[in-house]
Amino acid sequence: MILLLAMSLVAVAPIINSENTTVVSMDKVNIPKGGSDWGLLTVSDVSNLGSCDVTLSWDPDVVTVTDVNDSDFDSMEYYVDDTAGVLSADAFSYDTMSGDFTIAKVTFEPASGASVGDECDLEIINSQLLTAESSDPSEIYHDRQNGTAIITKSSSDDDDDDGGLPPAEPTNIPPVANASASQTSGFVGESINFDGSLSADSDGTIDLYEWDWDDDGAYDASSASISATHSFNAADTYAVTLRVTDDGGITDEDTVDVVITIANNPPTKPTVNGPTTGNKNTAYDYTAVSTDADDDTIQYTFNWDDSSANTVTDFLSSGTAATQTHNWAAPGIYEISVKAYDNETDSAATKLTVLIDTHWVKDIGYLIDDDSDGNYDAFYSNSTKNQTDINKQDDSTYLIDNDGDGDWDYVYNIKAGIFTECTSEKTSENNAIWYALGVGILLAIIVLIIIFLVVNVKRKTIKSKTKIQAKKKIKK
Repeated sequence: MILLLAMSLVAVAPIINSENTTVVSMDKVNIPKGGSDWGLLTVSDVSNLGSCDVTLSWDPDVVTVTDVNDSDFDSMEYYVDDTAGVLSADAFSYDTMSGDFTIAKVTFEPASGASVGDECDLEIINSQLLTAESSDPSEIYHDRQNGTAIITKSSSDDDDDDGGLPPAEPTNIPPVANASASQTSGFVGESINFDGSLSADSDGTIDLYEWDWDDDGAYDASSASISATHSFNAADTYAVTLRVTDDGGITDEDTVDVVITIANNPPTKPTVNGPTTGNKNTAYDYTAVSTDADDDTIQYTFNWDDSSANTVTDFLSSGTAATQTHNWAAPGIYEISVKAYDNETDSAATKLTVLIDTHWVKDIGYLIDDDSDGNYDAFYSNSTKNQTDINKQDDSTYLIDNDGDGDWDYVYNIKAGIFTECTSEKTSENNAIWYALGVGILLAIIVLIIIFLVVNVKRKTIKSKTKIQAKKKIKK
């Protein structure tokens, strides 16, 4: 908190007539007969201002002050002695103030005995500016400028005798330059956008915007447009100044600091090497290497695609390989992702697919070896997102139930990497059983037929022999 500065209405600040000094001024005021006008008591081009003390005088037979308000300061106190024609304005702020500020908006009216054409000086007879220092406050040296109040002919007073005086020249309120909408950081060689759209002119228009890119006092670009672009070819902090000119030829300036740095090149996408198949609960080494065009040191982040935390390495010299070890606790297909970081920018990620106790079956899913014994126990179906049954046959092929309906859908030859669809509505296993059963029944029928034929032949033979023996007995 800046210490509030004690003010003195008696002390008169030294006045130095120099173009580089701060200016305390009172706008010219034109007052219509029977009406009122206002002027601004201002301080311009000030730095580190904490408080100010200004005394303004006028001819009380010509004008009178009716209101004092609208200060830019945190607090403003004033005293008006209208009989003597004196205004004492005491303004102060809790913070350091730099730039142009309104001390007070002062409203004037014609004095009761004033006539059209009467005028008087608005003279600053005393002013003191103090810097916002916490101790031993020092004075800010400055110039004073005086305004003029003129009683003018109003629209309702066309027939009044104005003494043949020409109409009073209207007051031109200065424009306010504002470059704060501009881009304030960028890289060497990059096009930077500058924007003066927040500049304003309360009683007219801004006709010209000029930009000084290198703070040398010479304006390098000028246009009626509110925006401009510029690039800088060296890293530095540049004070860029905007000057605006209104339709009355009055100017104002505003400066913004633009920080230009050298653009950072991200590391290259890492090269990652390591096993792409393995078993659960077995440690495997994976190595990543990247380079940085700016020769920055590089840090690697390994994402293992499981419930474990990412592994982050120390910063290593550009081009130095980093090796990390990891094991997975369950069968699955994991996608390792590795990025390189140069303390400013990440590289693109490199991904490596690792099959742990699993085997791809084309694009329909994969086999799962739960106990890591080399024989697969289940199948993960991509279509159902569930595990389904499999059956390993004597020829080492696997019957696969892809949709979990109890029927075998595919026969997969793991050695040849070939799978075919089962064409029968019933499973191959059931077909084999029915085939064996059918063959057995057929053989049984054949055996029965043979037995029947043999028995029948024997019966016929016995019967024939019996007939022959009977004939022999008859002959005897």
